[in-house]
Amino acid sequence: MPLLQLLVKVVKILRAHGTPGQVAAGFAFGMCLGLIPWDTLHGFFIWFLVIILNVNFGAVLLGLAIFSSIAYIFDPIFHSIGYWLLVDVEFLREFWTSLYQSPVIPFTRFYNTVVMGSTSISMILFVPVLILTRWLVKNYRVKIDPHIQKLPLFQMFKATKIYNIYQKIKVLSEL
Repeated sequence: MPLLQLLVKVVKILRAHGTPGQVAAGFAFGMCLGLIPWDTLHGFFIWFLVIILNVNFGAVLLGLAIFSSIAYIFDPIFHSIGYWLLVDVEFLREFWTSLYQSPVIPFTRFYNTVVMGSTSISMILFVPVLILTRWLVKNYRVKIDPHIQKLPLFQMFKATKIYNIYQKIKVLSEL
């Protein structure tokens, strides 16, 4: 049953009134939040961006749920990448030292190898996830959603009183 509920939530997000770009940006920010620890300065900055930018909050929560549930699997990879960036790349050592001695930047916890690796990976993946999600949402709305609307099960659901109440609430919330 939880899998069915998740599927219903994903379909709601895909059919949301926001543009595909808003849904994609929300999912990409959720991916970043799911991969990096929340108690870092840049984690709070991402939450700030989610709040001030016009992104789909449901997509943020979906991306957060998906990526935070699998992020621990990739911790060894994040550690290796973070270690490489912090220790093995010689020309960056002075840069890391100066950042560590600054008054605010240490609150990002960049000096932790897993935080550095997960932040680096989330920054690298942000644009590809944004583009891929936007493409998926566009194609779902154009090619798949019309077919789902015609399914007999969906037609039966649209005939229920619950759906009619939902439609009235949705219209009122748009005013």
